Amino acid sequence: MMLNKIDEWIKEAEQRPASAMSLLKLIAGRLRDLTERNEELLKENIALQDGSRVEEYRKHIAALEFQLDLLRRRFGLSGEELAALAVEPAATQPAKANTAGKSKSWRTSSRFP
Repeated sequence: MMLNKIDEWIKEAEQRPASAMSLLKLIAGRLRDLTERNEELLKENIALQDGSRVEEYRKHIAALEFQLDLLRRRFGLSGEELAALAVEPAATQPAKANTAGKSKSWRTSSRFP
């Protein structure tokens, strides 16, 4: 798909040299965006490979399991009964207001999916 666009841009620049500068600016902007995204992905990949991100996820999972255990004990539910109550994925749950009055996601951190 992208190769077809590149061919179109080359033809455009050949047929109308005046448009070449506009095309070059568009391509440069896109290249900048892709380079930034590539750097982000590279950092994430390195964090996963060296184990730091994995350890972060493990700690988050342990905290969530602890919260589930507290809920089970507080309401006297088994794990199966508690799981049966979760009919909607967390992403569709309504947001709750934080103390500053701003909407806050049910998730504890935006770093975790």
